[in-house]
Amino acid sequence: MSANYTFDADLDTVLQAASNEELAPLVQFIKASSFSERLTSDDSFVRYYPNHARYCHVISAEIRAFGGHTIVNLLRGGKGPDYHTVVADVLKHMKIDYQEDDNIFELERKLIAYVMKDMYGKMDNEQRELIVSEVKQYQSNDGALVVKALEKGDLAQLSPKALLLLSSVISSSIAKIMGVSVSISNALGSALGQSANKIQTLLNMSVDVLYSIFNSIYEFGGPAYKVTVPCVIHVAMLRVKQSSCLLEYQKPCDPNLTLAHATSDEPSQAQDEAPGNDQDHAQAQDQTQGQEQGQNQEQDPNLQTNPAKGSDAGSNKS
Repeated sequence: MSANYTFDADLDTVLQAASNEELAPLVQFIKASSFSERLTSDDSFVRYYPNHARYCHVISAEIRAFGGHTIVNLLRGGKGPDYHTVVADVLKHMKIDYQEDDNIFELERKLIAYVMKDMYGKMDNEQRELIVSEVKQYQSNDGALVVKALEKGDLAQLSPKALLLLSSVISSSIAKIMGVSVSISNALGSALGQSANKIQTLLNMSVDVLYSIFNSIYEFGGPAYKVTVPCVIHVAMLRVKQSSCLLEYQKPCDPNLTLAHATSDEPSQAQDEAPGNDQDHAQAQDQTQGQEQGQNQEQDPNLQTNPAKGSDAGSNKS
């Protein structure tokens, strides 16, 4: 497997930045398949498991291999297609509209939006209210916008954290169908993780309902799609998370400034927030100097000024 590995920027950059905990669901999705799974027999897997980061290149090659047709893969020398092609093929299979020049971010967002719209449409009113109440926390409490996005399947206006929460719900739901026990919410952080756990606990959609939602994947796609689709959705979630963390890290900065410029501007920003600081500091400094002069005069009588003595000296001269 490793001998057939080629670097793929759309996939490997995400896997290389992921933790072992974040990679674990991908490993479980692959292991759950009985269709030409070769991950567990790879030398790197045998040697380093469960340190998934040590063989993330093997995970990448396996996902792309599942995403390609078996015969076509043989013509490629055992290598799968590039990841962009894999994701585009999933959208085509699920009859999701996309453009040939869509980048990987756009393809993944359209996939998440399509699946989430389908799930939302099959929820009862109580379940819908639950998911809207949780998602709107990361959308400036704009519940109307969240409802509109879910109903129309257009998540372009949602924040990265709201999109991350929704993609985690989808990934967890697919894991439930596959009988895979993964704790995806642990990879989201405390606040988002709590929201994801709350949704999963209270949503509690039955396997039959979830199966009907993802019916097109399992009934018509063949066994390879049972690996490809869960992996593609989970990778999409990881990409959103990594993008969200990057935006949060850069949040204090002006988009037109570099991080270095933003850092150098911090002192001046602090002064701008308290415009009276300079004047107050100058007054305090003058007061301190006056106190020091008074102390010096008390210690040395010769430094004290006596107006009466000065007038006597003047009369003596005269």
